[in-house]
Formats: sequence, C-alpha cells, structure tokens
Amino acid sequence: MNGLSKQPFSPLSQHENPAKPAPKWRKPWIYFASIATFSLLTGVAVVSRLQEPIQSASISDAAGLPVRAVPAHTAPIESWVFGDGNVRAVRAKHLTFEISGTVNTIVQIDGRELREGDRVSAGQLLAQVDDRQLQADLAQSRAAAAEARQQELTAIAQQQQTQAQVEQARAQVEQYRAQVASTEAQRSQAIQNVTRAEADVHRAESNLELAEADFNRYSDLVEQQVVERRQLDVARNAYNEAQASLESARASLRAAHDDVRAAETQIAAAQSQVAAAEQNVIAIEGSVRAADSQIQAARAGVESAEANITRSSVEVEDSQIVAPFDGIVAYLNVREGEYWNPQVVNSTSYQDLIESIPIVIIDPSQYEIEIELPAFEGQQVEPGQRALVVLEQDMTTASQIGLTSEQLTEIAVAEGTVFSVSPSVTPGRRGVEVTVRISHGGDKLKHGARVHTWIAVDENPNAVVAPYRAFVYRDREPHVFVVNPETNHVEERTVELGIEGLSQQEIVRGVEPNERIVVEGQNRLVDGTPVEIIE
Repeated sequence: MNGLSKQPFSPLSQHENPAKPAPKWRKPWIYFASIATFSLLTGVAVVSRLQEPIQSASISDAAGLPVRAVPAHTAPIESWVFGDGNVRAVRAKHLTFEISGTVNTIVQIDGRELREGDRVSAGQLLAQVDDRQLQADLAQSRAAAAEARQQELTAIAQQQQTQAQVEQARAQVEQYRAQVASTEAQRSQAIQNVTRAEADVHRAESNLELAEADFNRYSDLVEQQVVERRQLDVARNAYNEAQASLESARASLRAAHDDVRAAETQIAAAQSQVAAAEQNVIAIEGSVRAADSQIQAARAGVESAEANITRSSVEVEDSQIVAPFDGIVAYLNVREGEYWNPQVVNSTSYQDLIESIPIVIIDPSQYEIEIELPAFEGQQVEPGQRALVVLEQDMTTASQIGLTSEQLTEIAVAEGTVFSVSPSVTPGRRGVEVTVRISHGGDKLKHGARVHTWIAVDENPNAVVAPYRAFVYRDREPHVFVVNPETNHVEERTVELGIEGLSQQEIVRGVEPNERIVVEGQNRLVDGTPVEIIE
C-alpha cells in the first residue's frame, strides 16, 4: 500500500562480548596444543548449541512462551490506492480580454467593485476595456449592411419588373404567332378561291366559245333564211351572258389573287412582328439575367457587411468579460484604470495562469479531483469505484499514528466516485490520469486545494481479517500460528490471502472466524509450541 509501512514484531537482539585476541606462542608444540584445545572447546560449544532447542522445548513444555494473540474476525475490508490531487470545480472558466486597452469598467456589487468570492449571474458584464473605436466600427458595419440590404431589395424589384416584361413579351410573341397562323389560314382559303376562280374562268371561256359558235351559226342560218331571227336573238343573248360570265369569273380570279397577295403581306407583317417580339423577349431576358447578377452582387455585399458586423461584434465582445454561468469569482487580477495586454497571461503553470488571468469563475456546486496514479495501480481503477478525500493537515496527523479503514472514513471530509480513467499512460511520469467526481462533502473543499484521495479498488463486506503483524513468511508463503484453546499449543498454518486493507489482511482460506492468531512472539514459535497468551 502507498504511504503505509507494516511494523512486524521484532524480538530483542542478544549481545555477545567480543573475544580477546589469542596470544602469540613461540614454541611449536605449545602452538599445536593450543590449536587442539581450541578445536575441542569449539566442538563442545557446537554440540551445546545443537542441544539448546531441545532443552528450550523441554523448559517450554513446562511454561508456555508468552505471546499476544487476537481472534480472526469477520469484517468489511477494502483495498485502497492512494494519490495526491488538486480540487477543481467541474465548471470553471478562465476569462480574459482578447484585445488590449484600458480597463474602464469593473462591475459594481452592492455599491463596490467586484471582488473575489462575489456571486455573479450568467450573462452579467463583469469588466470591460475601452471599446469606443470598436463601437464606431460596429455602427459603420451596420450602416453598410443596411445599404447593402437596400441594394438587394432594389435589385430584386428590378428583377421582378423585368420578369413581368419578359412574360408580357412572350405573350406578344404568342399573339403574333396566332396572327401568323390566322393569316396563313386566310391565305390558304384565298388560294383555294383562286383555284375555284380559275376553274370558273375556264368554264366561262368554254361557255363563251360555245355561245359565240352558236351565234355565228345562227347568223349564217338567218342569212340563209333557214331559221327565224328569234333564234338568232336567243343565241346573241346567250353569247352576251357568256361574255358577262367570263368577265365576272376573271374579276373573281383577280380578287382571289388580290386576297392571296394581301394574306401573304399580312403573314409577312405578322412574322416580322413575331421576330421583333422574340428579339424583345431575348433582350428582356438579358435584362433579367443582369438583374439576377445585381441581386447576387447585392447579396454578396450583404454577406460581406454582415461578416463585418459579426467581426465588429466579436471584437466588442472580446473587449468584455461576461459571466458564462451562475458562479463565484475565484480569482480577480484586474483593476479599473489599468492597461491590459493579452500577452500578460502566463500559462507556464496553473499557478502562473491563475495569477495572470483577469478573472476565474467557478461553479461551487460540484467539484472533481484530478490525480495521477502509478501505472500498475491505475490498472485497478475503474469508473464508479468509491473514493474518499482527506485534507493535507488531517492526513499528516493520521500518518503519524497509523491509519485504518475506520480512521480513514472518519477523517475523510468528502466522498465521491471515479468519473473517468485515462486509457493512456503519461509519457514523462508513466502514470495514469484519474478523475474523481465529488458527491458528498463538496462544501468542505476549495477550488485549487491539494488533497489526498483514496480509491477503493476492491471490497469484501464479509471477509475474515487479521492484522498484518500476524503473518510470517517462509519461502515466500504466508503462515500464521493459531492457538488451540484446549491445549494452549500453536498450530502453524499456511494461509491464502485476499484483499490487502490499510491495517488488516483478508484470509481467504486457512483460518476460521474467532480462531485466535498470534500477533506478537511468533518468530520464536514452531508448530506445536506451547504458549501463554498475555494481554
């Protein structure tokens, strides 16, 4: 566990007096005799040492070795990982002027200038630099936009008028085309009349020839007094009628030809009118396209003017600091009358940033803590795990006296859950970034404070637990000594361990609840050693 050390029981060490250096012997036989005597004494000492455990055991049979023991018990246990972190408001905003200028406005709160700790409302103007030139630019941009919109409306009206003219010209074209069609029908009728008149002329000419022949024949017969003159008069009348019919037919033929020529003249005139009307349509359509171009140009002018308005509005907004949400002023680094330059902001570190940024607003309703854990511990952390937050001063006091899960819960000022775990490892420190969202006790935390955070990565509400000092390790295997209450002898058992708590260890297998486990003096024990439990 991080930051905690286990204090195993240590027996008193035995001190031995150092041996005096052996004198130097000059005679060989005395020298060899000394060596033999020393070897004999050494062998006796070794045998005596080998027999000592047996003698101790015999003595212990009579009086058990004094030990301390506690019962294994069932209790909840958590495995914790620990990390330092900084408290951050979930909603926090670093506010600054984006342009340089003299600060001419600091909002008044209750008749005084804004100060740290004041509550502000969303949309409230907090501070502003001189924006007179920006306001003038904004007004000019708005005037240009209004003019561009008027030009657009004029162009649209012209387009609509021209479009109406196009429709009217097209109607005239259709009208003239209808006249052409009507005149062509009249010409067709006149041509038909010419054909009929020509046929009538041919008949009249034939009739005239017949009437003339009859008249001549009757004239000869009258001279020869073969027929009566009355018959000659009839022939003469027929001849005159035939001549009249021929003249009438020829007159009709001329009239029909005149009608054809008149129709062709009307057709030509109507076709000229159609062509003129079509040219007029083409010309007016060109005016429509020109009006469309004017509209597009006017709209481009409107868009440009609106873009200028947006730019000028943004510049005006850049000269202001407005509260983005309901919150509290956490840091305030500007005063009215000071000259501000954005280059003053120093983001080298968070401390430099909050000391140079004009205003920092936080929402104190919810906090979170950002911590960095070693990679091997970060792998155990998952969203939703319980977390406890301890203040630095409380943690310092607790570290001096040791810390249990119960004490950790008592000194924790806030509680939350793991909100997020970064899937990556920080390149420099090889750590995992973890964010804890606070659910209880946020009113006891402050934005920017350094705190200690404990995350429960594993829990068992009904675990068999024992203190860490109860365990001894042989060949890296954990063992405990369990006291038999009937014989007061100890039984050495290999155990399987589970969750590692702050001051206790879970025993998964090897010990039952309420069995007494030696916690002091076990380094002198072997399986079956009699003991005397002392309080």
